[in-house]
Amino acid sequence: MEIWEGVLMGLFDGYKKKSLIKKATKLIDKHQSEEDFKKGLKLVNKALELDSGYALAWNLKGAALIGLAEPDIGVKCLDKTIELDPELSPPWYGKGLVSQKLGKYEEAIGYYNKALEIDSSFEPALKAKEEILKLMKN
Repeated sequence: MEIWEGVLMGLFDGYKKKSLIKKATKLIDKHQSEEDFKKGLKLVNKALELDSGYALAWNLKGAALIGLAEPDIGVKCLDKTIELDPELSPPWYGKGLVSQKLGKYEEAIGYYNKALEIDSSFEPALKAKEEILKLMKN
């Protein structure tokens, strides 16, 4: 009986973790308010309590922290995402955004290129890279 309880709890935790991340994504992707980022961050932290190796949760945590004007901590979370799953485009894009905001355009292009190397149709990186190239021409 204990084995089945463990299996069921694992399935429940997996469902709960994904549900938390889905809700957090909706809040964080809105980019509307500090309150949305804070609510999203709470949900992400709950998901990380269930699974500290969940790469998507680390990526969202990084995005939320960057949105809350904590880029140093946010980039560390993106680095953790990359450590866990280097084949995700979003953390490379996020690092590019931070570099771009700091005026480090060459560095940002490198991060966007890495995101595009993983997924050549990743729209946010395509747009951001195009924007930087226009800025560098002027």
